[in-house]
Amino acid sequence: MKILSTVFALILATSAAAQDNLVIAGGLGGGGYNRFALDLSERLEQRGYRDVSVTQNNGSDAITLATCTGNADIWIAQVDAIYKRYTENCELRPVGIYGNEYAVLLVPPESEISELADMDENTRIAVDGIGSGSELFWKTIVSIENGDDGDKDDWAAARAVNSASDMLLTMQSFGDIDAVLLVRKPDSPDVENLLERGWELAQLWDRDIDDLQFNSVPLYASEERYIGANKYSGNNYNWVYEVRSFIGVSEEHAGNQQLIRDLASAVQ
Repeated sequence: MKILSTVFALILATSAAAQDNLVIAGGLGGGGYNRFALDLSERLEQRGYRDVSVTQNNGSDAITLATCTGNADIWIAQVDAIYKRYTENCELRPVGIYGNEYAVLLVPPESEISELADMDENTRIAVDGIGSGSELFWKTIVSIENGDDGDKDDWAAARAVNSASDMLLTMQSFGDIDAVLLVRKPDSPDVENLLERGWELAQLWDRDIDDLQFNSVPLYASEERYIGANKYSGNNYNWVYEVRSFIGVSEEHAGNQQLIRDLASAVQ
């Protein structure tokens, strides 16, 4: 038994060789990315990695920036943040899938906005807080529309307003916003809360967004689907965009097959 224990310890030490002091770039405390990063650190330590720490970062953009500047070895982030870093010559290698959310456009009752194309420079659209996945999605699609291959449609001139999800109804009632963009799970309480109060899904679709490919697949896949718990309500079925999130390693570890295998196993 003593020999077997020694062999097992040597295997763990070998698998974790030169992998001490790994840093996982997670989200802010209490959020999904942060909780997952903490769990992931424990799983990696069980595989023989020592001193695995988790840093808190304000969303996917900050997480990928931390990784690309050498301040993290492992990241959890939305695909648009990975794409943004790619355009800045930092290639982050996905190793596992974190999950999928959907970008949805919601408008209050009796709104004149029924689709993205109805918005213009006079539209004020709430996009969650600074650093949020919603804000990142909005900034990304605006950059696509205003880029070299975009049509520069009027909706891209709408004014983004940072907001807290529990303030949306108050902001709309006071006249501060005309629409809301959220990146959430389909059954998100934030989305359900608005739908229950008569808000409706507006069509979130634009050809330039659809046409953008990243790594040979659409950056955002358009999909017509139900959003919210009440799938039989007519006001919660429309076009939305899928927003994928991944777990991966920094460029520095792109060739570290041992770490990649261990990380892939840890996220299963």
